Amino acid sequence: MPRAAELSRYVSPSTSSISTVEVMPVLKTDISPSDIEPGHWQPALEDARRATVDAFGTAFKNIADSREAEDDHPISTPSLLAAVCHITLAVGREDGPFVPMFSGSGRRSPLPKDLSDSELDALDRVLSQTEDPELASRLADILWLQTQNHRRAQTAVQSYIASAQRLESDEEYASVPMRLERALDLSALFGGQRGDRSEETLVEIASLLRDRFEQGITSGTLDILDVLIERRPDESGEWAEIAEGFANQFSEEGDYNPASMFWKRAIQAHRKTGEDDRVREAQVQEAETYVTLADEAPSEMVAAK
Repeated sequence: MPRAAELSRYVSPSTSSISTVEVMPVLKTDISPSDIEPGHWQPALEDARRATVDAFGTAFKNIADSREAEDDHPISTPSLLAAVCHITLAVGREDGPFVPMFSGSGRRSPLPKDLSDSELDALDRVLSQTEDPELASRLADILWLQTQNHRRAQTAVQSYIASAQRLESDEEYASVPMRLERALDLSALFGGQRGDRSEETLVEIASLLRDRFEQGITSGTLDILDVLIERRPDESGEWAEIAEGFANQFSEEGDYNPASMFWKRAIQAHRKTGEDDRVREAQVQEAETYVTLADEAPSEMVAAK
């Protein structure tokens, strides 16, 4: 029986009390070697509406459901891939980098730790057959977490970067930052003979930010700025100029909420450079956005806030 069908015990972070949570099963049937053939799961990648794991998960589930309705012994690979694609990537959270898609009423959906050895082996074989970077990043990351195989972590880094590049081209801007942040976190694992990939990943993130600034793309850009201000402080002067450019753009368009958020990043970047005068100028500009928002507020209570 897969470990996913067992009951898991965990400590609630809010109450520090022991609770019992039922983990929803990953599969209803065992996996046979023939289940892994690309013909059983590859069509889902072509049917998905977007090149993201959540869209892939829906497409895999559709295939699994249709085959279950037709066959008492359905092919299990689409169900397995649906389960792993529906795990939520949550970089930066204490309980991350993956969290359940569903959790409540004493139940939760599966996490990487719930996968059995045979399920992990199946994912490894699918990984060896897929050329899709989004799917590869998810499978390689899970395999790294559960097997500590550094080659899988390196594959995940390469795949996250390639997927982020494709999503950027597809104008899926909000989906890009978290994949690059996960690639950066994984890059930090490598050193010495394995080769440090952190700098390569940061170069890609910096190049992406510059391109977005030239094109005026703002969706998800705050997250990219945060990464670069924190991890490439030597170039904070450039990040400050970009943040101010976006802030001025929003102010000119009368959109003062995002303007204030970009001014806040400009302040952080100027502090890294030690330019106190530029910090004060950016603080004044941030304050002006709040004054304008107060003037436009629908009530005095909102204005006071």
